[in-house]
Amino acid sequence: MRSQNRLLGPVESVSGLKVNEEYYLDAPVVEIDDLIPETATQDNLNKVLSLPGQFVQSLGHDNLPGNFKTVFKLLNKNALVYRPVADSIIQRIKSKNASQKPVIIDGTIGIGKSATLLTSVSLASSLGYLVIYAPNTNVWVDSSQAYFPNPKTNLFSQWSVASAFLKTIRSINKDVLEKIKIESEFVSGGIKLEAGSTLLSVIDLGISAPSQSHDCLELILDTASKQAEVPVLIAIDQVNTLFCQTLYTDQDNTPLQANRLRLVKSLIPFIDGSKKLSNGLSISATSKTETKVQSSDLAKIIKDNLEESKDIKVLDMPKLTFGETKSLLEYFNKSNLIYKGKYNYHSHQIRIITGNSISVEHIAYICI
Repeated sequence: MRSQNRLLGPVESVSGLKVNEEYYLDAPVVEIDDLIPETATQDNLNKVLSLPGQFVQSLGHDNLPGNFKTVFKLLNKNALVYRPVADSIIQRIKSKNASQKPVIIDGTIGIGKSATLLTSVSLASSLGYLVIYAPNTNVWVDSSQAYFPNPKTNLFSQWSVASAFLKTIRSINKDVLEKIKIESEFVSGGIKLEAGSTLLSVIDLGISAPSQSHDCLELILDTASKQAEVPVLIAIDQVNTLFCQTLYTDQDNTPLQANRLRLVKSLIPFIDGSKKLSNGLSISATSKTETKVQSSDLAKIIKDNLEESKDIKVLDMPKLTFGETKSLLEYFNKSNLIYKGKYNYHSHQIRIITGNSISVEHIAYICI
């Protein structure tokens, strides 16, 4: 007989008994605190916390970035290490100050940029922010979706992409969207919304009529940025895709720059600081996974602002520290994701007793 080990593959069994029982353990539910405003403090630095289930459900597991869906399922928890970089951003969010400089999180592949952004988004949502979160922008530029040129603007529309983005915004923010109202009458595609209509009605229009999705998104961004009653967080993962050469082409078969996509163009001003939020901030994270969507333009922006913070605050994501690594491995141990034996900690190299040598950045990629 053979049974399936969720980590180590098939496990031989003799007479109905599992061989090497210590390697075949059900995933326990490890009790950890939720990441909420009360726990998002320096006292919990380096500890493993859980994103609230309600937030993850509203976002949707399929909208989680990277391999988070798989990892959270393995862990039986939406577990992340609460790191100092995340805390520095979250303290900005908790302060609810007026307009702040945009933040770009940069760093090597698998070091925890998406996890930090996701942590920030979750906390902002629990604080009542209007959260405009794009976890996977690669699909905006990879030529997998229909697109249409507009000769008048020299831009290209992506109705299905913009409509899907509106659905994500709605799923996270339904209650918040009802608090913000448009100041004047809005007409798009022959459909009229009266002044005083809520952003929820605007977003529902863009979802039900995808051809109006760009108009609706731009109205939402404009209205949200100008009002100050409800704080706003714009969070863009894989932000280099907004500055890259896309896999789309124009009518002359010339590759399109991302800023010729109408969806991308509506968001760039909030990323580069040319457009301000009256109350809130923009946070973006780079991705080094897809080489086709890297951007020399964004790299220059990051370099200039890293040396001297001008319009943008650049946070260079550090490697996992000793304390973060220890906390992470202990949680893996409790979750039966690693062998429950002795393991040694090193600053940038970990050797688990099985003999495997795993770098800290690879562990960050597996977990966060």
